[in-house]
Amino acid sequence: MIILLIAILYFRIVPAYAVVLFFTSTWFRHLGSGPLWKLFVTGIVNDCRKHWWQHLLFINNYTNKGDSFCLMQTWHVATEMQLFIVGLVLHLVTRRCGRRILLAFMLLVGAVAPTIHVLLQDMDPFVIINPEYVNSNLVVLVFCIDYFDDLILVYNEFLELSFY
Repeated sequence: MIILLIAILYFRIVPAYAVVLFFTSTWFRHLGSGPLWKLFVTGIVNDCRKHWWQHLLFINNYTNKGDSFCLMQTWHVATEMQLFIVGLVLHLVTRRCGRRILLAFMLLVGAVAPTIHVLLQDMDPFVIINPEYVNSNLVVLVFCIDYFDDLILVYNEFLELSFY
């Protein structure tokens, strides 16, 4: 029963995912042009050609470790598949008894593990905007300011047009 449920989910996701992966590996590089197009797209296309099998097995969030740029935004698809399998196994293992104890244990681990991670890594538990943060993320900050500035200009033009 477990294998059937996993296979149903797998064969529902893989066709669309494979088409996107195939398109990125083959035709994506032909969609644009410009001085920086090849610089950015060549790495993505080459990584997709090299790591396509990891995406189809849904293990790309463990194996790439930041050195692959192939469909980086799809890490959550692999995570959802893995959590579905773990949740399904835990559900079926505890269907007779022990489900409340397991849920309480998982809740406790889910609350304590991030706290211990933040303490051991000496991290801030939330984002503090200080000069070091601004210097390291200056490109993102400039992009956001430019984006919201354009958004405000468009909104103001819309308001001026709508009152006439």
